[in-house]
Amino acid sequence: MRRRFTSRGSARSLIKAAELSIAAPQVIAMRTARMMAAGHTPGARDRSEFSRMGAEKLEAFTEAWMAMAAQTFKASQHFGQQWGLLAMRPWWLASAADYGKLFGARATTARAQRLALGAFEQAMAPVHKRATANARRLARAKKR
Repeated sequence: MRRRFTSRGSARSLIKAAELSIAAPQVIAMRTARMMAAGHTPGARDRSEFSRMGAEKLEAFTEAWMAMAAQTFKASQHFGQQWGLLAMRPWWLASAADYGKLFGARATTARAQRLALGAFEQAMAPVHKRATANARRLARAKKR
């Protein structure tokens, strides 16, 4: 029986993706309603919220790209280190099993999946954090 790749990290990522898929439309709806209510002459609080909206998006996506780039760099270092360690071993000491453990299809696929999931989690974290925080903040402001 084949095992499927599952981990707590993938479940956590699914939960965060679900939360983000709920929070983002809520924030968009609340901010759109606020823009419509403000009309042509938004007040100081509205202007502050609208400028905050743009700045937060830039910050979140910049952080996401930087985190994903760092994770991808770590992954390339990991694979490069494995190749280097194997290449430095004399051929008469390396067995076929050693090559299979490091570069077999299953091992490589599982490792690549873990590293890709790590990059995804790192990239999604700042966007998730801001979107869910904005949904909570805007919902509180709406009740007032």
